Amino acid sequence: EKYPTAKFLGFVSNYREEGEVIAFGNFFLHGVKKEKQQFRGFLSKKENGYELLVNFNLALDDYNIQIPKLVLLKVNRIVQVKLVILWQN
Repeated sequence: EKYPTAKFLGFVSNYREEGEVIAFGNFFLHGVKKEKQQFRGFLSKKENGYELLVNFNLALDDYNIQIPKLVLLKVNRIVQVKLVILWQN
């Protein structure tokens, strides 16, 4: 695949051990960089580190993602993304 990964470079503005946090930064997906993005998530402490849960909507057109013409079903151009990030000690 030409673009196998997504990348976020930024910081958490209101860091705390647990609870809602907001991350600001640049998001790279499908060869497109979107600057000054904001993601809200929930941070929780785990036995070996932390877990961050983030849900957000992503517009396929913003990242030049084309739906193959062979797809027979109608696909929404805005998809919901659920992201789980684990930081381990």
